[in-house]
Amino acid sequence: MLEYGGRRLAYFRVENSIVSPIPRVPNPSPLLAQNNAFNPVYESLFAAGILILSLVMLKGVFPRWVAYLGIATFPACIAAMSLWPLVGLNYFWWWAFFTVWFVAVGLKLLRLGREAAISRK
Repeated sequence: MLEYGGRRLAYFRVENSIVSPIPRVPNPSPLLAQNNAFNPVYESLFAAGILILSLVMLKGVFPRWVAYLGIATFPACIAAMSLWPLVGLNYFWWWAFFTVWFVAVGLKLLRLGREAAISRK
């Protein structure tokens, strides 16, 4: 280990000759852990928002199965969040409910937009 200008340098050696100096970097793990912090409250609030939207959909123009799927998403999220300490990242199964719900809502909104454009003509 050599020091240069107060900085420690590590060197790779190839057949007893110094190839290139590489400055030593501090361990980035604490920074990564801080940026990747997981808080289950976020996903629970997200699922609660889907629940509220789905309850409103029951009285609207959306298919009932889409509304019921959104309503089922909330308990699926709560179950997944409660199992999160045991299964780790495998709790993402509840996102399948959300993905199908999201696509169904998007397709219905697309159809509504087209129907409104046709009726204006």
